[in-house]
Amino acid sequence: MFAHIIPRVYQKSWHSANGPKNVYYFDNNCLDHPISSNGNNIDKKFGENDFYNITAQDNENGLCANELELEEYFSNTIENKFGMILQSNIFECLESKSQISGNLQVISAEELKETPFEQDLLDFIILQQLRIYDNFNAIDNGNIETLLECIYNFLLQKKAISITYEELLVELQNSNFKKSIWKSILLDCKDKDYSFLALARNELLKNCNLTFLYIKDEIKTRFILSDNPIIWNSGKNKKYQELESGIFFPIKPNCLVAYLNYGRDDIKRGDAICLFPKMQFIKYINCILLQQSKKQIGFMNKDVKNHFSQEFDKIMDWDAMFK
Repeated sequence: MFAHIIPRVYQKSWHSANGPKNVYYFDNNCLDHPISSNGNNIDKKFGENDFYNITAQDNENGLCANELELEEYFSNTIENKFGMILQSNIFECLESKSQISGNLQVISAEELKETPFEQDLLDFIILQQLRIYDNFNAIDNGNIETLLECIYNFLLQKKAISITYEELLVELQNSNFKKSIWKSILLDCKDKDYSFLALARNELLKNCNLTFLYIKDEIKTRFILSDNPIIWNSGKNKKYQELESGIFFPIKPNCLVAYLNYGRDDIKRGDAICLFPKMQFIKYINCILLQQSKKQIGFMNKDVKNHFSQEFDKIMDWDAMFK
């Protein structure tokens, strides 16, 4: 069974004029022309066969679950909710707003209650980051500070592990054991209130506010589709210092969402902020997404090369959005 590591419901936002399930995909080391001049069908892109299957080896490592339980959880729960995000009227709301000098555009927490933006979007982002196995592997390399220790403490509380933290580090050198731990953590996320998902949402990111970076039509540059689409930059060891602390995720070609810690009294917990990014910021984000992509990126048309730039001016391209 082909398992989408990047869900189809997400990929199709970048569809080409050739059809609602057609995207131009590019090898990340060759942006001159797409892999296919006619584009590719999203049904067989950004995934692997049987990637999330619970195997006999997983059972031996203590993971007791049905073979397709994890894949069904992603398909029937998480990805369905992302479809609701894309169908919401939030984009009409963002289009109607404009930048006012000296004032941040705020969407109050009350307005977001009982919408997918109250919690479902953040849950999708956390799981999307974690469902890429290489990203889970990067946790214990210090790229996402404190995350591995949080996972250990979480497993300890659930009595799912009986070894010391130091012993866990040794065990994780065994790739089969590590993959079983990874699948176990993903499956536990079905428990919305007591799981690693809840831990990340309510503890690691509790002081972060949802931020929409919405592109108006006067700017023609768009965000790209990537096979590793989340820039996770919340630890002290920042890989991209210019972007401050935060998590960044394009949800459509013209809209990127971020979770940022503003540290301001006039922004309440649960409030969302609306910003309007500069062209150079969009190109810089695309450059980061390209650099961290595993193999491929996608776009709505064949002309993707002009949507990247390594140039970035923190004052003009970042600070100016908040004034």
